[in-house]
Amino acid sequence: MVCRYSYRHSTQLCQKVSKMTTQKRIRWPKEDETRWVEWELRRARHGADWEKSAIAEYPLDLEVWLAKERDKQSWKGIGDRFYSKNMKPEARRSEARRGYERVERYLDNPNAPEFYESKLRKLIVETFGVSADAFRTFILKGRLPREKKSKS
Repeated sequence: MVCRYSYRHSTQLCQKVSKMTTQKRIRWPKEDETRWVEWELRRARHGADWEKSAIAEYPLDLEVWLAKERDKQSWKGIGDRFYSKNMKPEARRSEARRGYERVERYLDNPNAPEFYESKLRKLIVETFGVSADAFRTFILKGRLPREKKSKS
């Protein structure tokens, strides 16, 4: 069978298909997102490393998202509850908003480039058996970092 790419002569098997990556992803209903974030928070606290998603590396962000979406708390209340009292109130609110936005970006597109780091770190540990930092040192300096000896 000859595959032709002009639309007039193409068969059903050979037609060009638009890529799914260019389409906007449809989000879940808020109740489902809330249940998913609760589950990810449980996995972040108690799950094995291999089952955690990229956003589970930031459990505080998940808690902030839940406080805003599920519990309907104000930014001031969230900032006071989750962040250090040594920070200024404006800084606490800003940190809370940043954490909330990270979770929102993950829910919009979990395959966004900003979440690649987590997947790459896991891949390096699985493949080479060393941490990502040790692997980076090996690539840059040609040797693994020395183990620090503890004084006994």
